[in-house]
Amino acid sequence: MLELDKTTTFNPLPQHEAEQKIEQQLINLLKQGDEAQRCYSAQTITSSQLSTAHQALADNLYHPDPDVVIDSASALGKIEHSHIEQLEEVARHHPDGDARLAALTALSDRISNPRVATLFRELALGRQEDDWGLSSDWDEWWDIQLKAVEVLVTTSDINNLPLLLTILEQDPEPELTSLIYNGIARIDVNWIVDKLPQVGLVTKRKLVKSLAHNDSQMARAFLFKQLKSDDSELKKIAIENLANKNAKEYLWDIIQCLTDPHPSVQKQALTAIEALNCSSSLDYQRLVQLAKQAPETAKPAIIQLLLPLAELLPANDLQWLIDLCSGEHHESAIAAMTLLSKLNLEPHNQLDVIEVLINRAKKRTTPLLTRCDAIRLLPRFPLHHQVSLSMLQSIVESYDQADRKLEQDPSLRQACLEVIAHTKHQSFQQIFRRLLLGKQAFSNQIEVTQLNSPQDNAQPRNTLEEHTDEVNSQDDLANILANYDTDAITQPNSDHIILDSEPNELEITETQIQTSTLGAISKANIEAMLQGGTQPQQDDPSTSIMEMVEGMDEQLQSYGDMVKANFESADNLNLNRKKIARLPQASNKTLAIRALGKGDEENNADLLIEGLLGASHHEIREIFQALTQLKARHPKLKSPNNGIGAAGNAMHYGDDLAKQAAAHFLAHMPVNKAVPMLTLGVTDPNEHVRYCCLSALETLLNKGIRSAEKIHIIRECALTSLLDTAGGVRRQALLLLTKINLNSYNENDINTLIKLAIDDDECNVLASQVLKPFRSQILSYLAPKLSNLSEHNQPFALRLIGAVL
Repeated sequence: MLELDKTTTFNPLPQHEAEQKIEQQLINLLKQGDEAQRCYSAQTITSSQLSTAHQALADNLYHPDPDVVIDSASALGKIEHSHIEQLEEVARHHPDGDARLAALTALSDRISNPRVATLFRELALGRQEDDWGLSSDWDEWWDIQLKAVEVLVTTSDINNLPLLLTILEQDPEPELTSLIYNGIARIDVNWIVDKLPQVGLVTKRKLVKSLAHNDSQMARAFLFKQLKSDDSELKKIAIENLANKNAKEYLWDIIQCLTDPHPSVQKQALTAIEALNCSSSLDYQRLVQLAKQAPETAKPAIIQLLLPLAELLPANDLQWLIDLCSGEHHESAIAAMTLLSKLNLEPHNQLDVIEVLINRAKKRTTPLLTRCDAIRLLPRFPLHHQVSLSMLQSIVESYDQADRKLEQDPSLRQACLEVIAHTKHQSFQQIFRRLLLGKQAFSNQIEVTQLNSPQDNAQPRNTLEEHTDEVNSQDDLANILANYDTDAITQPNSDHIILDSEPNELEITETQIQTSTLGAISKANIEAMLQGGTQPQQDDPSTSIMEMVEGMDEQLQSYGDMVKANFESADNLNLNRKKIARLPQASNKTLAIRALGKGDEENNADLLIEGLLGASHHEIREIFQALTQLKARHPKLKSPNNGIGAAGNAMHYGDDLAKQAAAHFLAHMPVNKAVPMLTLGVTDPNEHVRYCCLSALETLLNKGIRSAEKIHIIRECALTSLLDTAGGVRRQALLLLTKINLNSYNENDINTLIKLAIDDDECNVLASQVLKPFRSQILSYLAPKLSNLSEHNQPFALRLIGAVL
């Protein structure tokens, strides 16, 4: 990395003189530089549109290196002096196909010039029989022809119609055919319309799609006709193009496409209806009747249209929706329940819907996503707390004793916990206190001591702790399991009351879950040993076959090699089959923390902060993420601020991930308390922590910091981070500096930023955007040094010049 010396000073050139010197050096590099310098200079001229370099660029069109020709042609396409003759020569005769394409692209904006139009028409016909002229291993004439046609069809010149029809007769490639149809549609829509009944389905789709390029009423009418087509793709094309044309007169016809059996057509119709923005003019009664008559697969899409108009639902349609909730089609049922949740239902109707939701959530044959959706709809019905707690708690705490893990999927438990967090009743909130705080959630614990019976005075049972020696073989493991009383595991200790309804000591935590494939395979093998015991080994059939192959005659050696290769491939395939990826099973405590973060209650933050006491690094990270979510959604909420002390402790003693979560949390805290902790994190050994702290400081600056002292601290911290070993940290430091008042920078600071911009690739991209206010300083600094910069720095300097010129 370039050493940044803040003490260096120089005599800046006047801006006009600096610009002239830069321009002259760019021209010199175009004339005398090597291939790389010529390319970078041409790219700089393309960005700055420097017209004085046109002759040097034109001369480079005859350079032997194709890259130089490509960049020079691109630059000529951006400046006034077009040099049409030279570009035409490149487009016709250059041996490199990419150079020809670059010349055509440069000429595409001059298509109104008769000479240029003639060139494109000739090239649109493709390669002549006696014309190759390209050095590529494959025929690049196809790309040249495609580019020529692409430019020609952007115009509506009727003189191009015979040419397009001639190309069409040559049976062109599918991409070129579609492009020709688009051009014909612009010129003569009647030709497209006449062709529709005569062609096959694939060609018909292309023709209908081309109607999007014609704004006539006839084009709209024929797009409307395709709404009645039996082909779903034609329907989707017509719906999309009618919406793009803002054809509101066909709104109801598009709505009727919601009854189409194909989900993709329904989705396209919903997108089109949303784009037309006509929800206020929809006929509610017609929509309800359409929904009643539609097939089950189409009902969800139609009901989605009814959601903004839910208050218009007449009372006689209420029972229809309730009946729909109990139907076998899950998506229709969820859609109906969502619509009912927007209505002010009578208590008995509300309880009926809640009962349907609970039954659907409890049914194990219901798809997992539908069960989660049903559970998340419960809070929309205010009376759900009367009947839902037992169901929610049973799903959260259901435990599989055979597999020794929580039975339900984490996503289902997450949905239940979100509902519990959203419900304010004490019985619901007590579940969260128990999950987060364990036995500490109960202030008055009663210790229960049982008197020892005579049997208890007998010889104590063997426990697993007696076997502390390392198990070196499966036989030793089997002996231990045989002597060990499994009741010691499966039965809780009777000396104390277990207040947790789930056996936390048996629950798999995040630290026990294997995070690598090989670790998971090893764990699965150990589980198989424990559960299945010793299995008699069987001879591998491949072994005897391989022995037979080894004894074959030399004449059959090639066949034997094939057999060996097949067995080796099978072994590799078998190994791949064993690599089964398993998602981590999150604990209920982790899910409860996430649910609290998604809630809106102020006491959620108090409960999360209370849960920080004695939490693991993983739990600390989850809690800070939840607090960050709460504070981001409710900036005026004061209770999350009580976690500042814990955040400071995490910045000192937490692991890397906990520090990152604490940094994100501090970005939403008061400036006076957050800045000292974040500046401490900028010096952390882990680059991700340093990056997160700089990002948090940027967030604080965006919110507005009035204290000049704090701004000075952030500025010095960012300047120091410009020397960081990690490129991402340097880039974030540069971005942070641009958020501070530009007038506060002195000459040495600006020089530091420029040096970093011409030394670091990541910072150069950003600097080209944010350092434009320093235009005169950049040009004055680089003008006397540009030609003497190293091969590493010069391209970055040229890119920076192109951005600010």
